[in-house]
This record gives sequence, C-alpha cells and structure tokens, in this order.
Amino acid sequence: MPIPQALLHQIGFELAHLTERALPAQRQLYTFCVPGREAVSAWRALRAAFPETGLWPLITGEGPFEPDDAFPEDGGRALLEAARRLDLQAWLRRRLEEDARDDDPDGAQGPITLDPVNARLFAEDVPAPQGGPRPLEEGLTSVRDPLSWSPLREVWMLLLPVQRCWEVHAVLGYGGWNDYPEPEVHVALMQRWNARYGAEPVALTRDVVELWAPRPLQDPAEALVLASEQYAYCGDVVWQGTESVPNLAGALLDNEVWYFWWD
Repeated sequence: MPIPQALLHQIGFELAHLTERALPAQRQLYTFCVPGREAVSAWRALRAAFPETGLWPLITGEGPFEPDDAFPEDGGRALLEAARRLDLQAWLRRRLEEDARDDDPDGAQGPITLDPVNARLFAEDVPAPQGGPRPLEEGLTSVRDPLSWSPLREVWMLLLPVQRCWEVHAVLGYGGWNDYPEPEVHVALMQRWNARYGAEPVALTRDVVELWAPRPLQDPAEALVLASEQYAYCGDVVWQGTESVPNLAGALLDNEVWYFWWD
C-alpha cells in the first residue's frame, strides 16, 4: 500500500494534520483536512485511487473522525456476516409498518411501497425535480455551511482500509444509537444500493450519511420504491425534511446526492 502522504502529494493535495491510527488486524486509518472548496475534488481523486490503495475516502465534516467506541477487534467480519444473514426486505417492511403505526397513523407521508408494480400506480404523486440536475459538487451538505451554503474553511476526511466501499460501517462498528440503525443494516443497504444504483458512501459524520449516486434516477416509480426504502432507513429525512415519501422520490430524480440525517 502506498504511503498516504506521498500518494496525496502525488495527486495534488498539500495536506495538514495527517494522522495515523492503528486498527485491529495490523491495519491503519488515516485522517487529514483539506480546504472545503477542494473536498469533493479530493474525494474524487482518492476514490479513483482506491483500487491501488485499498483505502476508501470519507468526508467527516468540520472535525476529525472520533468514534465513541473501540473498532471491532475482528476488523468487522462479524458485522459483515450479520449483514449477509439479514433479511433486508423483511427489515424494511417491519420498519415501515412500525412507522405507519407509531409515527404516521393517518398516512400523511403519502404512498409508500416496496413493490415496483404498485409503485407504477402512484408514480403521478411524485413531483418533478426542480432546478435541473444536482451534481455531487453542488449538493453535498457535509462540505458547506448550512446557512450560507458556502464551502467550509476546512473539511476533515479519512482513509479507511476496506475491500469494498459498502463495508465502511462494519470496519468502523458505527451505528446502533437512538434511531440510527445497527451497523449491519447500514452495510446491507449500502451493498444493495451499490449493486442496484452504483451508490457509494461519500460522507459520514456523527448524525449524517451522504452517498454519491453516479447514475441518478429518472423513473418516478423507481424513485418511489427507493424513497420508501430510504424512509424506512432514515425517517427523519422525511419527517424533518421532504414531509412526504413522494416528495423524497421527487428529490431523488436527477440528483447525485442521497442525504440521511438522524436527529
């Protein structure tokens, strides 16, 4: 594996505060910061180098990554196995049933369906996207001030040793507090969305996950199914965001950024 400082210098970034932290199984995690205006281009360059480095880049926002708990001693293998065994469709249906009973007894969130056939019946409820395509550079929240929408002065990033991008929550052992799903659920959904849509994790903070979807959805019915999955995964993105699942589906159309936030 190339020395990160040399690699990062090679692709054109002069970095401050590059630090190394030991992980189990004789592996290392690296953290560093870049100017906010360069964070997305840095992520893209490091993502392109991933096949060579085996280090997946993640943006962590205004501060360095500081997990509350120790990293899994087995390097996340047990969590990856738990994700493999998880009946994800059953988990999604159970979450939607719980939300409908406890948080949306009157069906105010609008049509919710995990069935692509049924989604065709409700596609007209999905609003058309506004403002044209939304690329990663314009839509990523973790590199911007939420009020001014200007780039942050500094953005922290990490480089994480994984075999596949959707393993990040397992290697970090990250999840399981408040309404934030368990790590194996994150892994299972990241794998599903990566296989179906090419989605990849870009940002991970204490309460935010952002993914890059390089092939933005164009079909309202497909977007409604995905929005239903995302609502099960992160209810706050609807309850305190789009206000309905069809609105979330509309926000996914022609959009490269998938945003999740747990209050």
